[in-house]
Amino acid sequence: GSAKADQLVQLLELRPGNRALDAGCGTGEFLLRVVASHPVQGVGVDRDPQCIATARESAAARGLESRCEFRAEDVNGLAATPGEFDLGICIGSTHAFGSGETAYPNTIERLSEVVRPGGLLLIGEGYWKREPAAEYVQLIGDPVGIYRDHAGNISFAEERGLLPLYAMTSS
Repeated sequence: GSAKADQLVQLLELRPGNRALDAGCGTGEFLLRVVASHPVQGVGVDRDPQCIATARESAAARGLESRCEFRAEDVNGLAATPGEFDLGICIGSTHAFGSGETAYPNTIERLSEVVRPGGLLLIGEGYWKREPAAEYVQLIGDPVGIYRDHAGNISFAEERGLLPLYAMTSS
């Protein structure tokens, strides 16, 4: 996970002064890696105040607090102007934008609004490696957020006007 995360961070083409938003940032680890590797400003938003407190501590410990702002709030209430960000990140947190089948499309739509045209979206979405058995789905109930395979997630984003630059899988 960690090496893949660093690989993704290095792939991001960001310029000085760019702004990155991490929606559902958790403890802020990924956003902090982005800010540590690129001369950018970061905004991390998560509903969990404990995660945000940890994120702020990590930012301070790494000397990044002047370039990272962490907010404990619902990302749907985020006051952001259209195109305010150059990079929108949502890794494993599309549920922040809606439940069930609405999560992924809502994430694409909302991040597309706050990221400038030609900017970057980095979305980590769950997927099925193979179609699950009916008994398994019955047992676990609605598998929230997992509706497509990996290729299906990519084509779904393409259908919504995104241009895939890079795709990877992770456990």
